[in-house]
Amino acid sequence: MTTYKGINGFAVQSVATDPSPLDEGQVWYNNATYAFKLAGLNAAAWASGGNLTTARTALAASTNGTQTANIVFGGDSGSPTGATESYNGTSWSPAPSMNTARSYLGGAGTQTASVSFGGKDPGTTGATEKWNGSTWTNNPTGLNVARHYLCGCGTQTTALAIGGNPANPPTSAVESFNGSTWTNLTNTPTANRSLSAAFGVSTAAVVVSNTSPPAQSWNGSSWTNLPDMSTGRSGLAAAGTQTAGLAFGGIPNRNLTELWDGTSWSTQPTMATGRHYLGGCGTNTAALAAGGFNATGNSAATEEWTGAGVATKTITTS
Repeated sequence: MTTYKGINGFAVQSVATDPSPLDEGQVWYNNATYAFKLAGLNAAAWASGGNLTTARTALAASTNGTQTANIVFGGDSGSPTGATESYNGTSWSPAPSMNTARSYLGGAGTQTASVSFGGKDPGTTGATEKWNGSTWTNNPTGLNVARHYLCGCGTQTTALAIGGNPANPPTSAVESFNGSTWTNLTNTPTANRSLSAAFGVSTAAVVVSNTSPPAQSWNGSSWTNLPDMSTGRSGLAAAGTQTAGLAFGGIPNRNLTELWDGTSWSTQPTMATGRHYLGGCGTNTAALAAGGFNATGNSAATEEWTGAGVATKTITTS
């Protein structure tokens, strides 16, 4: 009789908790749940999350927040709003609003320490506010270049503000925030950098849009052109790090998702709700997309991204 031990040279291990990290093909018996399990490969996919309490477009997110702990703020729900919402991985909860209602703004940080900057209220502003997990506080100084249609990434005390529109044409200006003041940095090589998305940190970031070239990386002092995405687009969102990113949504392909591995882009499964001017955060294996504008109007939809990888699966007889 053929047995698992006879094939593999060892018996199935009995454990009280599932092992970590996993090796693909690994098999074990969990004696606490009375189940045989294996480490199988999960396909990448988007899944529905809890809807925003306020449907809106042109919002910002805590770009370095996680899929299960983040905030979104600002946007347009018929008019500019300062509304803030917090996500726990299942549902959104209203939080105190920003002091200045605005749309098409930039943001960076985490669920408990974020910064918002720029936007339209409806005039273009450079206003900067800091979030401490419970309230927003006006920062004494704003952006050196007031603008909307900009993007951001990083943390509250090491944020980047990239591109945007002070007026026509758009700007390629880049500024860094140290928690109190903004400093001008090297402009992006693209002269008109607007309606972009960024991912990473202040010394290792990537910005993407529908400009030519559409993708560029930042090393803390200079910019480098990257390989093109399969489809350049504007008003998109992004998540991840300089060498492992995700870009999703935007115009013209509102549901398109592309993965960045540090060398090249690859097309991934699409979002269920195609949209642009949405908020995004997380990593390239666990990202979040929230709000935006779809084919019919402002959206409250939230989708959670799970990248391909090894995951625990229960073995059944069915």
